[in-house]
Amino acid sequence: MYELFAKFNLRCKKQQTGFSAEENQTDFGSRFLKNILPYALSVFCGTAIAFICAGLYYFLLFIQNFALGNEENFSFESCKKNFPQIFVSSAVAAAVWALLQHYCGKIKSVSDAVKGEKLPFFKTAVHIFAQIYVSGSGLSVGREAAARQAGTLAGQTFARYLPLSKREAELTVACAAAAGFAGVYGSAAAGMFFALEILLSKIDLKAIIVCFLTCFSTSAGTGFFIKDDKPLFELENPCFSQSFAIFSLICAPLFGFVGAAFRETVKKAARRRAKGARILLFLPAAGLLTAIIAHIMPQISGNGIFAVRFSLLSVRENAVAILFATAIVKFVLTCLTLRSGAYGGTIMPAIAVGACAGGCLAGVLANIFPYMHFSASIFVLLGSCIVLSVSQKAAFMSVFLIFELFKAPAALFFPILLCCFLACETDKLLFGNINRKLRQKTNMTDSATSF
Repeated sequence: MYELFAKFNLRCKKQQTGFSAEENQTDFGSRFLKNILPYALSVFCGTAIAFICAGLYYFLLFIQNFALGNEENFSFESCKKNFPQIFVSSAVAAAVWALLQHYCGKIKSVSDAVKGEKLPFFKTAVHIFAQIYVSGSGLSVGREAAARQAGTLAGQTFARYLPLSKREAELTVACAAAAGFAGVYGSAAAGMFFALEILLSKIDLKAIIVCFLTCFSTSAGTGFFIKDDKPLFELENPCFSQSFAIFSLICAPLFGFVGAAFRETVKKAARRRAKGARILLFLPAAGLLTAIIAHIMPQISGNGIFAVRFSLLSVRENAVAILFATAIVKFVLTCLTLRSGAYGGTIMPAIAVGACAGGCLAGVLANIFPYMHFSASIFVLLGSCIVLSVSQKAAFMSVFLIFELFKAPAALFFPILLCCFLACETDKLLFGNINRKLRQKTNMTDSATSF
């Protein structure tokens, strides 16, 4: 009787699950391996991307030492001495990108790769090194876009040879791109929020864990290869005060307008980027203009690191006019470089524009309210955070990144994050209505011409 009951129970379990007891054990092992695979892959992929980011960093240093001087602390004299290298590098990069577009077709972006499009290995590798080359030579574009594409290429390579679903492959590629971003600046939190706020359309607990593991592995690995304990930018007396709290909330929408203008102008310049044979004319011309201006204003050279350091030095001397001019020139040159056919990141140029705008505003407030006590360098930090958060539409990513670069005190985190949220909401209110009216006008024009 007991044996008949046991057979009946086993038959019922087999009908419910479709597998026998031995098959269930095998299925449990495969499901366990499938569930643990994305987490193990994230650590392995992040470690591999750390090697790539370190290699790109040393390639950037090699180019930068040759073109602009010693590492990223290049001086005014070295920029004035080597400014012709900007024009030469723009001509070389123009030839490279013209050949890539002629023989290999459209250059695909990270967003295309996350959506499932395959990045060709050789073409993408040449494209990555061309971006690092022009950024290290002094053109006004960032270097993080190259690292993101390198991480994306590595993530696609891993996902191609592993049994991953479509959602898992998308998550792997997005996290690999974010890991490349984290490896450039050594900030795992900023890389994770870059993937969650910008790249991924669906966010769950698994996506958060995988993104953090990948970015943390890359950030830790890059820190192992690149020994540098000093912050990229150093604040002077970054103390919180009531005056700063009042002025920051009032000035947040103003910085938000600068960030929105930078985002829309860069987006329009990238859409109308010169291609084909035109890049051979426009990009060297943009390089020549950059070289001429860099001979007079060396702080505009490169991706924007020197402009931020220049703003931190100039804000002590209350140099409002030169900071305002630096912000305008950096804004225009970044958009002009992208419009002329170059490729590259816009994160560090946005930080530079925000830093110069913040230093300029601090000088104006110091002249209007001489008896109000506040740290002028905090306005450089505030302007960088707000302009970057509005231009990228990613407040958390921007604040974590800026605080990592400046090594800012934790007491300023939530006040500045509140200002970033206020600026982003102001951007949605103003530019959202403008874009909505433009879309309605375009739709009305299209419907009228269809008749």
